[in-house]
Order: sequence, then C-alpha cells, then structure tokens
Amino acid sequence: MPMRVVRFGRTLAGRVLFFLTVALVPIGLIAVYQTRVVVSEAASLSERDVLARTADVANAEHSLIQYGFGAANALGAVAREVGFASDACNRAMSRFIQSDSRFVFAGAIQPNGMMACSNMGTPVNFGGTEEWDSFLAAPDDSVEVNLNGTATGRSVMIVSEPVFSAERVLLGLVSVSIPHSLADTLLSSGIEGLDTALLNADGDVLTTSLGIHAAETFSAYGIIPKFLDIPAMGKALYVEDADGEPVTLAVVELIQGELYILGTWSDATNPEAVSFLGTAAPAFPVLMWIASLIVAFLAVNGLVLSPLSRLRRRMSRFSLEAREKNFVRVDDAPLELQEIAGSYNRMVDHVLADHRELEDALAEKEVLLKEVHHRVKNNLQLIASILNMQLRTIEAPEARLVLRQVQDRVMSLATIHKSLYTDTQVDVVRADTLLHEIIGQVLNVGIAGDVTLKTEIALAHVELDPDQAVPLSLLVTEAVTNAVKYSGADEGSDPWLTVTLSEETGGRVTLIVANSLGIRKSAPDDASISTRLGSRLISAFVSQLGGELSVEEADDRYEITARFVKLGAEAETAEAAEAAEAAE
Repeated sequence: MPMRVVRFGRTLAGRVLFFLTVALVPIGLIAVYQTRVVVSEAASLSERDVLARTADVANAEHSLIQYGFGAANALGAVAREVGFASDACNRAMSRFIQSDSRFVFAGAIQPNGMMACSNMGTPVNFGGTEEWDSFLAAPDDSVEVNLNGTATGRSVMIVSEPVFSAERVLLGLVSVSIPHSLADTLLSSGIEGLDTALLNADGDVLTTSLGIHAAETFSAYGIIPKFLDIPAMGKALYVEDADGEPVTLAVVELIQGELYILGTWSDATNPEAVSFLGTAAPAFPVLMWIASLIVAFLAVNGLVLSPLSRLRRRMSRFSLEAREKNFVRVDDAPLELQEIAGSYNRMVDHVLADHRELEDALAEKEVLLKEVHHRVKNNLQLIASILNMQLRTIEAPEARLVLRQVQDRVMSLATIHKSLYTDTQVDVVRADTLLHEIIGQVLNVGIAGDVTLKTEIALAHVELDPDQAVPLSLLVTEAVTNAVKYSGADEGSDPWLTVTLSEETGGRVTLIVANSLGIRKSAPDDASISTRLGSRLISAFVSQLGGELSVEEADDRYEITARFVKLGAEAETAEAAEAAEAAE
C-alpha cells in the first residue's frame, strides 16, 4: 500500500490533486473561521434576545415592586414623623391601602419587633423570631414571600424598607404586601412555552407565572444558586427538565443585588436556542472545501488528465510489430489536447507507412541476399566438382593431397552459404548446425572404409555473425582433417576423435578438437605427406576470430583449443549491466 501511495503521488493526477488541495486550503480555513464567527455572533444575539424578551415580560412586575419600595419609603417617613405606635400612623396606613388596590397590607414595626401601626389596627409581635433577628443584624430593604401572611392570612409578596433617623439610627421597618394573585398575573407573558419566576437575592421564588404553588417547578432545575453566584448576570443556560426535554433558562437582574427574573423557554417556542445545526455549522465549510476540491479535480481530470491518460495508453500500446493503428480520440477534450492527439495520429500514420516501406525493402533485400548465397554455394559446389574430376586424373600423391584439401575448404565455404540462404535469419548463423554438417562431410571423405574411428561430437547452441562463422567453419575443417589424418591407437584399441563447442558467460566461445595418437590402423597414400599448411591455416583462422589458440600434445593425445568472443558480446554485456544498475 505505501508503494502505491508513493506511485500515485508521482503521477500527474496525484500532483494536480496535491496542488489543488494546497490552493483551496486557505479558502477553506477562511470559511471555517468566518463560519465560527457568524455562529458565535448568532449565539450571542440569540442569548441577548432571550434575555431581553425575558426582561420585557417582567417590566410590569418590576414597576410594581419598585412602586412598593417607594410606597414603603414614603410610609416610613410618615411613621418617623407621627410615631410608630400612634393613631395617626394607623390612619396613614389605612388610607394608603384604601387608595391603592394593588396592596393588601401596610405596617410599621418598631425595633423591639412590635408592629403597633398597620392598616389592620391589630398589634403583632415579631420580636424574638429568626427573621427579625436577621434583619436587626443587617437592616436592608428586601422582598420576601409568605404563603400565609401573619396579618392578612393571604399568600403575599412582602416589600420591606428600613427606617432610619437623621443620625442613621434604626427606627423600625415598614412593609407593604402585594397579593400573589396580582403578582402572578403580571408575570404571565401570554407567550406559549415561556414560564417566568421572580427571585430574591437568597434564590427564593417570590412568585411565578404559573402561581406561587409552582415554585418547586423552578427550584427543581437546581441551578438557581448557580446563577446567583455568577457576578455578572444576564446569562443563558441550556438544560433539561425533569422529563429530559431541552429548556433554555435566562436570568435577568431587575433590582441590583435584590431581585431577579428567571425565564424558562422550551425549544419548541425558542427558535434561537442553540441546536445541532448551530454546533455543527463549522463543519459545513469543510464539506464545501472537500466538495470544491472534488469538483475541481473532476473538472481537471475530465478536461486534461483523462485525455492525456488515453493518449499515454495508446502511445505505450503502439507497437510496430503489431501493425495496429493505435489512433486516439479525444473529441471531448480541450482544443489544445485535440491538436496534440491529431499530431500523434498523423505521426502513427507516417510511422506505419514508413514501416511498411522498410519491411518491403527488407524482404526484397533478404530475397536478393539469399539468392546471392544460393548462387555462391552453387558456384563453390561446381568448383568442388571440377576439383574432384581433376583428382581422378592426377597420379601424384602430393598433388592429390593439395587438391583434396582445397576441395574440402571449398565445400566448407559452400556449406556456410547454404546455411545462410536456407536459414530464416540471414544475419545470424547457427554454429552447431553448420559444424555438424561440415564435420560429417570431412569424416565421409577423410576416413577410409577399413578404418574404425570413434567420434564424439558435443556442440552447444551458439549463434554467430557470418563474419565469424566463415573462419570458424574453415578452422573446424582444417582441425578435423588433421585429426583424421594423424589419428591412431595402440594395439587392441580404436582411434578416437572429439569435437566440443561451448559458450560461456559474456559471449566467450571455446572450440576443442582432440584426437588419439598411436599406430595408424590403415593409412591412405598421402598419410606420410605433410605440408604444414593446415597448422598455419588454423592459426590464421583463430587470428581472424580475434581469439587465442593453444595446442596440447602427449604420447597418445593431440588437442587444439581455440577461444574467442562473439561479435557484439561486449555491447550486450554493457547493456545488461546498465539495465541492472537502472533496476537497482
């Protein structure tokens, strides 16, 4: 697999894909960044919208509570002037309740916890209670809830304001009560899916749009203290309700450090809530980048890479030997590639036409060359026949020997030319086939009828250039003729002759001709005549081959060895070495 990846990376398609990727990466990164910014701004706008709409719902409630604080402050000023236990204080409280139906109770409590001034006229003692002790420890204005008011017996929301003297001495506390029925009605927004609750600084639910008895529904979220612990209010949180449904919670500060409004928005009526698509939005630019990369690659592949691939395949499959017109059609490619394909098709036409002409000329030359070899062979055979006729008329042994040797050499040349015109290849000669025929001719002529000569011929498949085949065949003729002429053996054994031809690595060819020495069983008339011409010819033929000659002679054995290198073997060895280096 890694090799395939490396190979693909080196192809034109792989490199185009790489550069397209590099070119489109900045655009993709910018798109991802911009999308993240847009999503972040959209989430921020959504959060601010939720908070603003939640605060709008509590505007009437906020105004009522602010009015309650103002009323408590004004009644405190009256109580400070007329006294916390005077009839004038009671009348002031009663007139306030009678003049404003939004409130059901108003009263003033002295520092000892006794409430002797109220619209009810009945004294109530709050002294010694935990709530009163907490107030005395840190007197401050507050908003509280009481489901069963001590003075009214009703479910009320109590707005309290401490009263101080000019010297900042605590004189008492003035409270006004707002019935929950009014507060709940004011919190009702009329928006489906939106529920609101009013909270004090301690996180107590003062009133809700569902009624004060639904306070546990809001407390069940378990996040009210968490919101109140946040220094900067105005946050939105996405949680799940008791049924596992997603809910958006928004907390807005109405009165700094004292009063908060909590709104719950269900996703069904809050389209601004963060959804799955919002969180996954940054993935869309990545998908668009990938889609752009695919489209760009398909376009480049369809317009350039695919036509070039077709052209490449046709060019690689084009073979002169196959004689096929490997034309390529790229009609759907750009004009430039169509022109390249047209030039390639015209080149194929010209190459095939030239190839046909060369084949015809070569065939004609081969026919003519074979005809030349055939006629040369016929002429040489005619000369050999004339020499044979001359032999029949000559009595002198020396002259007969010379003519017979000339005849053998002429027949060897005729055999070579016969091999050249009968073979399918005129530029290569099968040395083993040629030498088999030449050795057979020499043995048929040179061995007398009453002589038994054991022969062992081992010729390997060796192909030679005609320029080397000629001297080699003449060399074998002379060597085998001499071997037959001088072979002999001791009593009780027969003479023998071996001829070996082999090829080694690097085109090195070795020829070995060996014969036995000893008493000749029967010698022809010219056996004792030696002109030493054969030895000189053998040396000359080895020299023509560009080889080396070695002679080994013993009491019972005579052997000549010729070694030479085939023509063109050095070039073939160099090409093989270059191919091996390239493969490595």
